[in-house]
Amino acid sequence: WGRDITARRVGSERIVARLAGPWLEVFTDRPVQEREERECNFDPLGRLRGRCSRCSCRCYVATQPELVDRLDHVACRRCGCPVTGHEQGGEWVDPESADFVPPAFPG
Repeated sequence: WGRDITARRVGSERIVARLAGPWLEVFTDRPVQEREERECNFDPLGRLRGRCSRCSCRCYVATQPELVDRLDHVACRRCGCPVTGHEQGGEWVDPESADFVPPAFPG
């Protein structure tokens, strides 16, 4: 039921750990596209979201809509952190409108 993990450090020093428990098979999503970074960085309430305060994610990328009753249950597609951990910016503007200006995010 366990899996032995061995890693070499300096010289002959080793780290050995036995990890036990139920293993889950998981899959990663497709890469984040440039268009998604420009147009899919708004939370379900229509607020622009920027960098994450929990990790090095440079801007929020929306996931497929799900029915949730709390905003902190909505995750960023790039980093998996809650949308509430991402900086809050301005209001949503339709990317097809003449008023649309792509948000500038650091990184």
